[in-house]
Amino acid sequence: MCVLDSLFRDFCYGAAMMRIFTQRPTSPSNLVRRVHYEPNTHMPYHCDGQTRLSLILAGRVHETAGRRQTEAGVLGVALKSADARHATRFGPEGACVASIDLDQLATPDDQCWYTPHWRWACGVELRPELHATITAIVEMHRMPQHPDALDALREACLLLSDRLSTRESPQRQPASAWLRAVRERLDDAPEAFFTVADLAREAGVSTTHLTRRFRAAYGQSVTGYRTVKRIQRALQQLSVPNCRLADVAIEAGFHDQAHFTRHFRAVTGTTPDTWRRQLLAAD
Repeated sequence: MCVLDSLFRDFCYGAAMMRIFTQRPTSPSNLVRRVHYEPNTHMPYHCDGQTRLSLILAGRVHETAGRRQTEAGVLGVALKSADARHATRFGPEGACVASIDLDQLATPDDQCWYTPHWRWACGVELRPELHATITAIVEMHRMPQHPDALDALREACLLLSDRLSTRESPQRQPASAWLRAVRERLDDAPEAFFTVADLAREAGVSTTHLTRRFRAAYGQSVTGYRTVKRIQRALQQLSVPNCRLADVAIEAGFHDQAHFTRHFRAVTGTTPDTWRRQLLAAD
């Protein structure tokens, strides 16, 4: 079982995120920040000035926006546009909040992030999307300069924002010809190092449009689909005796063996080495 699946099952992923931020510095690009708030702190009405996606890691937050009020604890997720005026009060134990700057995360060809003015929800309601976002944050801190990590974080945040905006599960939609061509490109060369922006540019659409349409048609993100295809390619290589795992990782399109092992375990529930030993023992 993936570590993050276990965290969701036990409702402890807020604590896990705390460990991630404690053990690793904030992303160099400041896309993801951790902010501690003192107990009973009150912030009068203000605007963030940036479109933000926030996740409560510890404590409680009470927020007011006009006539609307909400109180949220660990697992609480907020989506606020840059001009959303709100007042915030933190609980008796204070709070720790992970904040993602969506404006900085957007690519130049994106028109905008579709966001409500001010919206809160419990992360349990958004489990798949929040799972992907936390996974992407972990990868971003492990490989801050790798384009795959940035792509995964951008896609995860966009899809989480969409779910938070609608609060409804996305409905499958038929794939158009250009979208089928994108998937065929991923099927043919999952190991290639092209970004989601590259695929969108070739298709003549924005990265936001590609991300949303791909998820609606195939039920997962572009980066998630590519990861599965890379794992499938690696599985073919693991059937070859004496192949080096580091070579398998690179040929399948992963950054290194550690990167490969993390994603392999997330998809299959075991490590590449264990998988290979079991496979060879069965022959």
